[in-house]
Amino acid sequence: PDAAGHKYKGAATIFNGKIMYDEAVKQADKYLGDIIDFVENTVPFQGRTLIIASSDHGFADVGNHAKTEDIQNYKIPFYVMGPCVAQGADLYDLNKSTRQDPGDGLPHSYEGCQPIRNRDAASLAADALGVTASSGALSDMNATLYLGQEECGGSCPLHDVCSNTPPANTTTTIPPVSVAPPASCKNKRESCSSNTDCCGGLKCHRRKNICKRKKN
Repeated sequence: PDAAGHKYKGAATIFNGKIMYDEAVKQADKYLGDIIDFVENTVPFQGRTLIIASSDHGFADVGNHAKTEDIQNYKIPFYVMGPCVAQGADLYDLNKSTRQDPGDGLPHSYEGCQPIRNRDAASLAADALGVTASSGALSDMNATLYLGQEECGGSCPLHDVCSNTPPANTTTTIPPVSVAPPASCKNKRESCSSNTDCCGGLKCHRRKNICKRKKN
């Protein structure tokens, strides 16, 4: 979506009858769906994989994301799915003692009760993996969000997921993850927003947003 927003000068720009930013969001949504389907249908990952979906910024209808005071740029999603997560719950409702919902406001201070920020993704991932720290941001007792169920720490142990031996009581091997090209991939010099848009042997030029041949 970011590449589409920059290329078409805004998140609301219409090109060939379509809002191109929205089309890119739909493609990203499909990729996320593929990841969720993989987790839910692969035994070693079922019930032991935490998925965190967020963004570093939004995108204004016109222009880009440079104007930090624009709510379209600073207000972002933060979704969590997996073990310990209370289905359908609001993270702010679950963390009223440690997080403050800013509504549509833009918090400027990093002092006092904070909103949910990007750094919470790192804290959540570390907690799920059972990783602790004696100093730094991850050592803050209020750093990890409460997801609605107790005993969440270490619920996604890294050593089990990454070992060559499947977890106990399973015989399923972990298949390699591959991303299939789009149904109608783009040829050389056709417009693109990411490498996955281009046909085999091509990649998306980051500045020109066109498919070009990969260098050997």
